[in-house]
Amino acid sequence: MGSNNKLRRLLREELERKKSRRKWEDSWRKQGFMFSSQSAEPSIKWFYDREIRIYRMPSINPIVVPYVKEGIEELIREVGLDISVFDCGIHDSVIRQVEMSLENGLVNPKTLANILGNEDYRDPEKGGSPHADVVLVDRGFFNDPTEYYWGNSNFRTGHVIITLQGNRQQYLGYIKNIAKHEANHLLGNPWHHDDPLAQTKGYANVKLCNTLKSAPILSVCEKCFDAIKYFWIGVRERTGVSYFRTSP
Repeated sequence: MGSNNKLRRLLREELERKKSRRKWEDSWRKQGFMFSSQSAEPSIKWFYDREIRIYRMPSINPIVVPYVKEGIEELIREVGLDISVFDCGIHDSVIRQVEMSLENGLVNPKTLANILGNEDYRDPEKGGSPHADVVLVDRGFFNDPTEYYWGNSNFRTGHVIITLQGNRQQYLGYIKNIAKHEANHLLGNPWHHDDPLAQTKGYANVKLCNTLKSAPILSVCEKCFDAIKYFWIGVRERTGVSYFRTSP
């Protein structure tokens, strides 16, 4: 009798996990569907040409860029997306954009994100092409007096900003962690691994994940990985275009 009760309990728990998992997957599919609307503002259409461009300020050592590129490409490859990443070096327009975003000598990430999201270089009608921008800056954020944050990114504006002031450029391995972490946000997941809204019973309780705020490791847990995968399944459903290399 006791063994039967235990079996029923285990079956109920397994059914609950499957139900929670389907709910998680469906919620991200709906978000991808919603955010990729054909009528969305131009900044949200950055992925149409499947391109991410990396720019750096003049004081950023070029040796840093491959680590940023590798971190972003690693997540793209793991999810199976067909998006390319390019090192575009130093560009006068990006330097001006960063300067326009400064407040008391520090970067206002919201201002810079809006500038990048609405630049002519992304607008086909003005000779540009849709893409996301990754900007490596040599100063911190104006709203971060303790210099805790290393990055800021968002799918809606198609941007990543990584702050490499002071001696941060010497931590190349961690910079790769940060780049992959910010790519999670760029590719559709706005949450961190331990955020209250990012919790579900459908997956194993994993303590370490790249999407934690501190980006302690490179690996992304299955829960956070599925968030991005199903987001892009939703994009495919809305646009009729697959951004996967092969169908998941």
